[in-house]
Amino acid sequence: MSQHKARSAMAHFSTGIALVLVIGAISWFLHSHSAFRNLEMTNLDVLFLSKNRPAEPGSVTIISITENDYRDPELFDAKSPLSPSKVAQLMRACALSGAKVIIVDLDTSDWSAAERAAADAAVPSAAAKQRIVWAAGGWYDPTTEAYHLDDLKGLASPDCRGVPASMPDEYGVVRGYVPVVWDEKPGQKTAVGNLAYVAAQLAKDATLSCDTASQSLTSADDLKAPNTEKLVNYAAASFQTLSAKVVLKAADSAPWKNSNPLKGNIAAIGGEYRAARDKYVTPVGYLHGVDILAETIVSVEKGISVPTALTFLEIDFVLGLCLLTATWFLHRAWVVILTFLLVPFMAVLLSVLAFHTTGFFFSFVPILMGVAFHKLAESTIEHVGHHRALSKEVERLQALSPV
Repeated sequence: MSQHKARSAMAHFSTGIALVLVIGAISWFLHSHSAFRNLEMTNLDVLFLSKNRPAEPGSVTIISITENDYRDPELFDAKSPLSPSKVAQLMRACALSGAKVIIVDLDTSDWSAAERAAADAAVPSAAAKQRIVWAAGGWYDPTTEAYHLDDLKGLASPDCRGVPASMPDEYGVVRGYVPVVWDEKPGQKTAVGNLAYVAAQLAKDATLSCDTASQSLTSADDLKAPNTEKLVNYAAASFQTLSAKVVLKAADSAPWKNSNPLKGNIAAIGGEYRAARDKYVTPVGYLHGVDILAETIVSVEKGISVPTALTFLEIDFVLGLCLLTATWFLHRAWVVILTFLLVPFMAVLLSVLAFHTTGFFFSFVPILMGVAFHKLAESTIEHVGHHRALSKEVERLQALSPV
């Protein structure tokens, strides 16, 4: 290799490695900022849409109170809030169907202690005691980053509560959830798990206490820094949805008890009627709150891995070295094509492969763009240098030539 070529290689790799490290640090820093975060989330949305859901339904069966159920005079008769006695009947039907855990993803904060006790009593009278998890509503104080949860009157000791803490982003798209929150009361601070976390743990072990079920799936970091968002994996599972009327009519029949979509599953009861106003924008379209809850339950164990700061730098550095080696052998024309045509395609392709094979989400856009522009800038500088050298040589020859 000539001395000039050696110097060029040294300049190429030394400046390239420095750029890779800078890009890695910048991309990690920008990861939590809106502009770069939006780019990553758009990339993730493409991944969801590119992955086919499993054909077999997941471990959650959705019991939907549909518009027809809501308006049916024999059921809820278009009255809000929903009749506690009718909700109790629906809970009983889920218990008869053999559901492991019954989630009541409805607003029951106005229920009296007697109404809740009656609903709770309907379940053990129908079958062996299933665990019940009630959705606890409330409000979030952004100044103190604390939740103030509603009291659920008459909550029985075996029953648990959870927070349906789905988190819309700045554009109103629900992409994440909060695993655990602090319930702030005067002189009291209690960690309360997400509704999905509590239900998933009780489905594994019905003997757990509510405190254990609320916190056992949350890491120590979650408890130290609560209210921290995690991503929902909208491509992890398929779900079967049954209307409330279907479950109520079939629950007492012998064939249904022997085999039905609720048997051994988590039953998530939620409202999908218009008056519930519980529909949100997600990366895969409009979904009702109970649908998002089902997606979150699966995401507890089949979630999306997000790189740590060190992993960000390691991936960028390794990929950057590979790209620097590849671009060293590329002609300038190919670099232009790589920069403006192939980078977006390659970034999406690499992200899709990583997501589909490992469940690991990482945006490769910054490092690909950085290395491509580095080679383009390097080629431009080299071209300008050659042009200047050629101009000086022409000037020298002209000076030597006789007039």
